Amino acid sequence: MPYVMDAAASLITYGIMLGEKPAVLSAIVKYHCTHRGQQSIIDAMDITGGKGIMLGQSNFLARAYQGAPIAITVEGANILTRSMMIFGQGAIRCHPYVLEEMEAAKNNDVNAFDKLLFKHIGHVGSNKVRSFWLA
Repeated sequence: MPYVMDAAASLITYGIMLGEKPAVLSAIVKYHCTHRGQQSIIDAMDITGGKGIMLGQSNFLARAYQGAPIAITVEGANILTRSMMIFGQGAIRCHPYVLEEMEAAKNNDVNAFDKLLFKHIGHVGSNKVRSFWLA
């Protein structure tokens, strides 16, 4: 798991170095790294058994185990990250028309909104045809 987390951090860093602003990708990496980190600590506690529960100087896991929920909630709960950042922003940024439709609605540009809405409907229709044709 540490290799996966390190690779994900390298991916984000490289994207930033290229001048990108990977908001959705960084939310995905944050979600998975914190979840995997917490699961790693839980698995380590399972392996150590009773020694992992007792606080003391020789317990190398107790403080990490206590801090795992904090790592998840510092930037907001993972539920919020998953629901709002990954699905919400991901869907808006990846769809060919939704973001422009939202901007046209915000600017009260009815003509632009109508054109985009009909393109959106055509996109839905073409996806339906492709799903039946290629199935």
